[in-house]
Amino acid sequence: MNSAIDHAAFDVLRSVYPALNFDDEIAAARATIPAAVTAAQRAAGTEVGQKAAAAMIAARQSDGSAPVAPYTGSTQPGFWRPTGTGDGATPQWGLVKPFGMATSAQFRSTGPVGHTQMSTLLPSQAYADQVNDVKNLGRAESTTRTADQTKAALFWANDLDGTYKPPGQLFDHTQILSRQHGITVVGNAKLFALTAFAMADAGIVAWDQKYQTSIDLWRPESAIRLDGDGNANTTADANWQPLSQDRNGQHFSPPFPAYTSGHATFAGAWSKATQAWFGTDQITWTATTEDPNALGVTRTFTTISAAATENAVGRVWLGVHYRWDGTDGVNAGGNAAAYGVANKLKPNIAANWTAYETLHNLSGCQAVGKRLVAEHRWTSYQCTQVQAPGPDHTLYVK
Repeated sequence: MNSAIDHAAFDVLRSVYPALNFDDEIAAARATIPAAVTAAQRAAGTEVGQKAAAAMIAARQSDGSAPVAPYTGSTQPGFWRPTGTGDGATPQWGLVKPFGMATSAQFRSTGPVGHTQMSTLLPSQAYADQVNDVKNLGRAESTTRTADQTKAALFWANDLDGTYKPPGQLFDHTQILSRQHGITVVGNAKLFALTAFAMADAGIVAWDQKYQTSIDLWRPESAIRLDGDGNANTTADANWQPLSQDRNGQHFSPPFPAYTSGHATFAGAWSKATQAWFGTDQITWTATTEDPNALGVTRTFTTISAAATENAVGRVWLGVHYRWDGTDGVNAGGNAAAYGVANKLKPNIAANWTAYETLHNLSGCQAVGKRLVAEHRWTSYQCTQVQAPGPDHTLYVK
């Protein structure tokens, strides 16, 4: 099994990143396989992993992720324009072939508070409220934002190259939860597949909303610095800067439209998939971050959904998003994850009871059955004595 997992990862990574060398990583992984495993077992596992990788690589050919022409935005009020960090990044991603969803636009939201056109959005009171909210809370030197909100905003940031970025941070949380609960290797394969498919689709959902709709909303720093939205309830501040900053202390906004938030959409998808797997929202854990402006910071969460919510609203405190970017993103990501859980990565199921394994005692049989159900590998189980009064039992699954 370890050989299968190692080589599946190795071949997929080489396909996605052909310029990188993963020989040291595969060698280190292979070195952890117990010496008792035979060469034939290793070879069989390697073959399975390579075939799994080949199937995934083939399924993703011509998936729409190839680079396209740069996205330069617009100079019209409300529409996204570069803020100094480059042209709009990966404008094609909303058209990428989904992993679990039926279509890339399946969970597209209507628009900020229902607005589908910039001409009705900009004059609205809701727009003014959102701009003034982030103007106060997200300002670099804000006196309204609390110390804890500042810490949370930087904890979740991970926008800079060299960090694990939002999906990587959430995978790190998944690792923590897995280790806390003693998840088996096969259980981890299912858990990480659920969260990976969910977050992969979340990226497509968010980028569809950013680039494939009529509202490619400008970042708060553009809305606040420029006078031209025509809304009497907003006032321009040419010196406003977001809290978000690079390793040199330079304030910046990520290079793509604000609505919806990628961080929030990833978080909503991760939250829904993780809750579905564990069967509860009530889990406590502590995690840290790779963002260079919050190294060593840890935060403790008591529910999965609370982590997702803080991730989303943290973008307002960071000064790079409006609040509806987060709430709508969490909702859309959660819907994408729920669809994958219900329709794609389902437990095994048989029409009748199927013999799974013969175990020496009843308690061992019950333990394996409970684990198979808990790890979403089968829907139900029963233990039947093989012979009386002997101790052997057969585990049946359905």
